[in-house]
Amino acid sequence: MLENLSSRLLGFLSPYTSYFYYVGGVTRDHLLGFTTRDIDVVAPISFAAMRHLHASLKDEALNQLHFIEGFSNIRFELEGNHIDLVPLRKESYKPQSPYPEVSEGSFMEDALRRDFTVNAIYLKVSRGSAPKWIDPFNGIKDLEDSLLKTIREEAFDEDPTRIIRLYIYHYRYQFRIDAKTLDLARSATYGKLQPGLLLKYLQKVLDEKNPLLLNQLIHMGVFKGIGIHRCLAPATSAAGEELLLELFKANPGALAGFEEHKLYRLLTQASKGGT
Repeated sequence: MLENLSSRLLGFLSPYTSYFYYVGGVTRDHLLGFTTRDIDVVAPISFAAMRHLHASLKDEALNQLHFIEGFSNIRFELEGNHIDLVPLRKESYKPQSPYPEVSEGSFMEDALRRDFTVNAIYLKVSRGSAPKWIDPFNGIKDLEDSLLKTIREEAFDEDPTRIIRLYIYHYRYQFRIDAKTLDLARSATYGKLQPGLLLKYLQKVLDEKNPLLLNQLIHMGVFKGIGIHRCLAPATSAAGEELLLELFKANPGALAGFEEHKLYRLLTQASKGGT
C-alpha cells in the first residue's frame, strides 16, 4: 500500500523536494503489523511552499482537499487514505492554550514536538533510494518492549490531550506505561481542555469501545470539564448534560458496545426525555 502511495506523494511534492517522511500512527502500526488509513506525512518545505502546493493539488481532483490555516496542514483523501501533509515545524505553547503556535523548524524540532517515542519513528522516502528508518528517540525499541514513554517532561502540561492518547494506546495495544511517564500524567492538570475539545476526545475514547478506558479517564478527572463525573455520581446533575446529548444525538452509534455502561443508560434516558 505504501509503495503506490509514496509514488503519488513524491509526484505531488516533486517541484519542492525529492523526499518526505511518514511518521506517527502509520509507521507505528506498520511496525506492529497493523494497517491504518490515517497517514501523517512530513515534507521539508516552507510554509509558503505548502500554500503553493495546496493550490496545485486542486487540479488533482482529490477528495476532501483543504488547507488548515495557522498550521499549514494540507489534508486530502488519496487511494482510500486520509492524508495529513505538514511541513517540518516546531511548536510552542502559551500557558492557558491547548493549541500550539507553529513555525518552520528542523527535523529534530519536528521530532521533539511528538508525544511519545513510538510516535516519533520516521520513514524517509526518497526518489531513487530505498526507504530509510530514522528513530531519534529509540521508539522502535520501545515498540518491541511494548512501552509507552513521553519524549519531554513538559508534554502533558503543554497539551493534556496527550494523556488521553496515552491511555488509548495503553488499552488498545496493551502496552505498559513507563514509570516516569505515568508520574507525569498523574500530576498533570486539565484546565486547558475546553468543552469542545473534550467532546472531540470523548468521541475518540468511545470509538475504542472499551469501558475500562472510559472509566479510567473519568475517574482521573479528564472529562470533568463537560460534567461526565457528575453524570456518573449517585445524584445525577444536569451539568454538562446538554453538551453530552449533542454528541450522542449527532453520533447515535458512538456508544455501541457500551450498553451496560452507566453513561450509556444515562444518555439514552436523557435523549428520550427521561430523568
